[in-house]
Amino acid sequence: MASWFNKIVRPGPGLITARHNPGLWLITSFVFVTVSFALFILVGCGDLESEIVSFKLSPPIATIGINHPQLFTVIAKDSLDQIVSVVPTWSVTGEIGTISSGGLFIAAARTGEGFVRATANGLTAEAVVTVTDLGWIQGRVVDSVGNLVPNLKVYLFNSSNFDFTDSSGKYSISQVPAGTYSVWTTQTSVYRAASAEAVVTSGEATPVNFTILYFVTPADTNPPDFNP
Repeated sequence: MASWFNKIVRPGPGLITARHNPGLWLITSFVFVTVSFALFILVGCGDLESEIVSFKLSPPIATIGINHPQLFTVIAKDSLDQIVSVVPTWSVTGEIGTISSGGLFIAAARTGEGFVRATANGLTAEAVVTVTDLGWIQGRVVDSVGNLVPNLKVYLFNSSNFDFTDSSGKYSISQVPAGTYSVWTTQTSVYRAASAEAVVTSGEATPVNFTILYFVTPADTNPPDFNP
C-alpha cells in the first residue's frame, strides 16, 4: 500500500504525480483541476456584491378606504434582472396614514393624497396613495342563455351614478359614498330590467352581477347560474 501511494504523491510541495501509471496521472490531474476551480469560485465570488439597478414599490398606485390597511412590498433587481432581497426604510408623506417597518400601511381617518416611500442602498421608490371615503360597484351582465350583454346602462336608483357595460358585459360605477344602494339594469326592447342591493364600503369594490331575462312572454324563469 505504501509503495502504491508513493507512486502518486511525492513529498515536498505537495504536487500530485504518477510516474509509473498514465491512468493515475489522468485521474489525479482531473482532481487537481477540479479542486482548484472550486477554490476559485469560493474565494472569488465571495468578493462580489449584487448591485441594485431596479427598485420599485408594489402596488405603485393605490386607492385605499379610510382606516383601511394596504400592504406594500419592494421589488429590487440587480443588473442580471434577478430579484435581490433588501430591508428598506419606510416613510409616509401627506398625513395620509402610517406604515410599519414591514410595509403595512394604515390609512388615516380622513381623505387625502400623498406618497408611501421606501429607501434602501441609496435608492428610493414611491407609490401614489389616495385615501377615500368612496367606493365602487362593479360586475358583469349576462342574459338568460349565458350571452354577455354589451352597451347596457347600469345605474343606482335615485342617484346620478351609472355606467355602461363594455364588450365583455362588465361595468364599474365609481365615486359611490359608503351606504346601501339599489342597483338597476335598464329595460330595453330585448331585455327586462333587473335590480340588486349593494352595500358599499369606503375604498372597496362591491361586486354585483346580473343575469337578465329576455323580454318575452312567458318570461324565461330558468336563467343559468353565473360565477364571476
